[in-house]
Amino acid sequence: MSPTKRTIPMVLKTVVAAAAVLAVASGCSWRPSMPELPDWKLPKIGLPDLPDLPDLNPFNNKPMGPAPDTSFGVAVLPAGGDVSRFHERAASFYSQLVNRRFNSILTYRDQALRAYFRDDDAFSDYYTDFSYSLELAAFEQNRPLRLDLTEFSLGEAGIAQVEILITGEDGKPLKYGETDYVRLDRWERHDGEWWLVPAKI
Repeated sequence: MSPTKRTIPMVLKTVVAAAAVLAVASGCSWRPSMPELPDWKLPKIGLPDLPDLPDLNPFNNKPMGPAPDTSFGVAVLPAGGDVSRFHERAASFYSQLVNRRFNSILTYRDQALRAYFRDDDAFSDYYTDFSYSLELAAFEQNRPLRLDLTEFSLGEAGIAQVEILITGEDGKPLKYGETDYVRLDRWERHDGEWWLVPAKI
C-alpha cells in the first residue's frame, strides 16, 4: 500500500476523534438557562386601624388608687385624722421592739420605750408580760427579729386593739429555725394621745 493511502485513513480517524471530543465537550458544558421573570410589583397593603384598647391600669394613673366602694361597708378615714395618728404611733412603738434583747437591763431602762406608757407602772407591767411571753415561746436571747401588724381594730371611742405576729430564732436545744407567737395589745386614747394599756400582772 502506498504512503498516500495509509495517510488518508489516519487523517479520517483523527478528524472523527476530534469531532467526537468537541461534541462531548460541547455537551458537558451546556446548561439550561432560566427564563427571565417579569418584574412584578405587588400592591402595598396598609395595616387596618385598630380600635383603642381599654385602660388596663387598675389605679387609672392615680397615685392613691381608686376610691373605695362604700357600698360594701368600707369606711373612708381622713388622712390626718385620729386613726392615722394611732396607726403611726403604734407602728413606731413596735418597730423599736425589733432586734432588742428583753432579758437585758439596757432595754428595760430605755426611755424611748417608756414614752408610750402613761406611767412607769404600766411600762413595767407590759415589759414583764412581753419578756415572759418571749421566754415561753423559746425566743433565742429573748430577741424578736420581726414584728408584723396583722390587724388593728377600733372598738368604742378611744379604744383600739392591735394584733401582732412576733417572730424570732428558736432557742430550743438542737432545734434550728424560727419560732413565733401572736400578741394582742390594747391601746387607749387619753388627753389627746394614744397609750399602751397592759393587763395587770
